[in-house]
Amino acid sequence: MNLPALPLADGNTFFIDNSRFEAITKCHRHGEYVVARQRVSADEKSALILGSAAHLALKYRYAKFNGNEMDEESMTRQAMLIDKFYEKHEIPVTEYRTAGFCQALMDAYNKQWVREEFTFIPFGGQNLVEEPFTIPLGKVGDINIVWTGRVDGGIQFLDGQDNVYVLDHKTTSMGGEAYFSEYYTSSQMKGYVFSLQNILKRKIKGVYINALFARKQTKTGKGFEFQRKRIDFSQELLDDWRLNTLQIISDFIHDYKRGYFPMYTTQCIAKFGRCQFHDVCTMDPSSRMENLYSSQYKDDIWNPLH
Repeated sequence: MNLPALPLADGNTFFIDNSRFEAITKCHRHGEYVVARQRVSADEKSALILGSAAHLALKYRYAKFNGNEMDEESMTRQAMLIDKFYEKHEIPVTEYRTAGFCQALMDAYNKQWVREEFTFIPFGGQNLVEEPFTIPLGKVGDINIVWTGRVDGGIQFLDGQDNVYVLDHKTTSMGGEAYFSEYYTSSQMKGYVFSLQNILKRKIKGVYINALFARKQTKTGKGFEFQRKRIDFSQELLDDWRLNTLQIISDFIHDYKRGYFPMYTTQCIAKFGRCQFHDVCTMDPSSRMENLYSSQYKDDIWNPLH
């Protein structure tokens, strides 16, 4: 198998963020396409566009107002930011998750959470909002492994306790208490807590999931709902996350060195639809690369540090 050079900084440092790590854990073949070949679907999903726009709006609110109430002028400015974001992205004419839908979501959110029960940790002369990080995890052979990403926020609750948490925003159409169950074992959440501890050099108790449930408006159903959940992680769990992550990356590098990435089929069709590489993997092996490097896919230029 002809593989491109493994993307290593300075010849021996492997940077990996959660989205690429998830690609490896879903399926080693999926990891080959995303991490080794750096290809992703050319189609932009409306749900991801909505999530990115909502994150932009939340970043504006919390960077400027901390946990305090927004004024009317700033809420108008927030809506304009959403408009400008959507101008850069095409969505189907039949899609309900439009700029107006996102603006209505944020209006409802700002009314629900007028004043917060937490304050953002000061860091670098400003609120710790949308903070990028690069954290060394260890080595796999002679390769340095660096965990990278961006936390939505670092917060401290106003309850008189030393309760410092990672704040993480989630936009989803799936609501209810069961929604939060996946985050108790989430590699992403543990990685955020581990990283913020290294950034601040202090104990981080866990993650605070800020869920924005955004469903299509109906006459009988609930369109927007907002729920939050604190999830604590012990230091023992965080240390185990680091070792587990290094082992999975080690398996990926082993696949790369031997020149073959096995396919695991349990995620070909999942709860959110089929894998973005489903069409590639249904082809004969001799035809897959032609499809992967067609206009159906594009180079993955995402960098959480930028």
